[in-house]
Amino acid sequence: MLYDEKQLNDFLFAAGLPLQERAKIIREVLDLPKDKRIPAMVKKGKDVPALHRSDVFNHIEDEEVWLELSKLDMRDRVAVLLPYFEETAVFEEESFQLLKERIESKLGYRITSEQLDQMVQMMVSEVRKRSHEPLPAAEEDEAVEPVKSRTQVSKWIWVAAGFFVIVTGILLVQNPGQQEGGSTIVPTESEGSLEEEMSSLNQAVDQEIESLSEELGLSTEAVWQLEFVSNVLSQVNSIEEYIEYAESEEERSSALSEIRRTEQLISSRLMRPISRLDDAASRISASTTYGILEVNDSLLSRFTYDASGMIELYENALSVYDEQLTELDTQLSDFTFSEDVQRLIEKIESNGFEVTILPDQQEFDVNYGEESIDRAMNGFLVNEYLDIIQEQKKQPYIQDDGETAYTYEQQAVKLFQTEELLVRSAGTETLSSELLYHHTELFQYFLRDITDESGQLRSEVKELWEALISEDHQQKYTVARYIKSIYEAFEQNDFYISEEVRKVRDRYTVVPVSYRIRKADAYFPLSESMRAKYNMITAFKEEQDINFLLPKEAALIYVNSLVLNNQEATAQITVPETFGNADKSNWTGTSMQANEITSIQTEYENGKAIVTFSGENFEEHQIIMQEINGVWKAEFDPEHLEWF
Repeated sequence: MLYDEKQLNDFLFAAGLPLQERAKIIREVLDLPKDKRIPAMVKKGKDVPALHRSDVFNHIEDEEVWLELSKLDMRDRVAVLLPYFEETAVFEEESFQLLKERIESKLGYRITSEQLDQMVQMMVSEVRKRSHEPLPAAEEDEAVEPVKSRTQVSKWIWVAAGFFVIVTGILLVQNPGQQEGGSTIVPTESEGSLEEEMSSLNQAVDQEIESLSEELGLSTEAVWQLEFVSNVLSQVNSIEEYIEYAESEEERSSALSEIRRTEQLISSRLMRPISRLDDAASRISASTTYGILEVNDSLLSRFTYDASGMIELYENALSVYDEQLTELDTQLSDFTFSEDVQRLIEKIESNGFEVTILPDQQEFDVNYGEESIDRAMNGFLVNEYLDIIQEQKKQPYIQDDGETAYTYEQQAVKLFQTEELLVRSAGTETLSSELLYHHTELFQYFLRDITDESGQLRSEVKELWEALISEDHQQKYTVARYIKSIYEAFEQNDFYISEEVRKVRDRYTVVPVSYRIRKADAYFPLSESMRAKYNMITAFKEEQDINFLLPKEAALIYVNSLVLNNQEATAQITVPETFGNADKSNWTGTSMQANEITSIQTEYENGKAIVTFSGENFEEHQIIMQEINGVWKAEFDPEHLEWF
């Protein structure tokens, strides 16, 4: 109800209006009859520039809805929001569809009106949680903060600002979370001219590059192509550009300070990626299985970022010696390369890579190597993450032109392989996130061209799907359960595409909007992909969103709902007769951390699945899962509330 100041303020904030403008409008409309308030708000707010950000929202998903809503004109904003503030308000489909189109354009995939309704409801709910906000006094409304024109700001300040952003950004990206060096007190007098100091810095960079070239076994020209090296070059170039505008003593002193600071840090910035990995690993400890996986995710995400481009450069360097491979007419183990090739291979292997020979193609192949990486990580490297980083070379599975080199059968195999890697990963660093992205993109492609011109499921697709949805595969792969749902939808329509079949397919072909809702609300034991599935339950409460879950995944979501004291989600994922009449008096929420669980195992017995959790700080706990209408659900027991 839009009766008092708080309600009006929340409504106008949801519409994207700044505080001072809200204050003006609220003071005016409070004196109007209630039936005149809405038209007045539309009229007075139509030309007000909308806010572009706010610290009100705890979830980025809510802020995205709020921002897209604010891009509509004021009449449409009010029309969309009114039903969420006034129970008797008339729903305006046209305005709602305008917002739906904007959200779909922002997200890059289709959503249903029901999904958008949920999104707006949650955004409005967050707005209403705001504490009372005192409105500025009337005289303050008219106050205009003086703004300096661009002509009033000297050119060197603009250059300095840009320079500071560039340098600071590069320093943070090069080694986030770590501060090096001591204080950077600006000297008032220099020992030499800026040009001399700059020349000294350039010489230091050249020396480090030559040293790095020798350590990596690459030419200096190749070394400059590495991203972490080119970042340093950009940093040095930005200082040189800044010097051109430095005229006053203060400006030149600032330039000198940056030169000397950069010179102090240059050796650590131009360090071999494998050495940086070794340095980072020396400061980390982990004992549990999950903790070790998290260490792998973090360290190797950083290492592969630093080493980006090195595989290609090494293969280019080795290609010069491809002609030696034409002499491979004996066993590979008996073949001896020239000293130059052997020396280069040794350099490659010492930097975290391995070299193999492709005799048929008569080519060298370079990929991340187990031995040197494991040594740098002090033995922390696990096979799961070795497989993940080596898989990077095969990505992206879908090329820039939207096509793939994989056959349809190969796509299915790759989907199973990448799912196995994903369920063995931990954390949400670059490695896990990128693998999930490429896996999802391939699955979208896999479901793209599945019918013939008549709309019937292609025979080769049908045959492959029937092999994919075997009982064994359904116990091991979420992908198989996805395919089963779509296959059954086709089967009910004599294997012809229809609007109903499209709806089922599109839930998996496009990334469901629920994958982005309330990301911050769920925490371990849910991984990035599992968090999305938990969100599907809490946001839309539809069993068709969770019928593809494996027993282990359903058990993880069940435990997460217990930890978060989410009884509604728990009811959704449990066997009804075990939960409905159960004693829930001890349900106060509990605490669990990722490293407390070291193992999750699934066994099948008498048509049920038994999921066993093991941990360092608790005994084994078992959750019995039943499959009801194709959905795995947990048998609720009040004792589960006291487990962790």
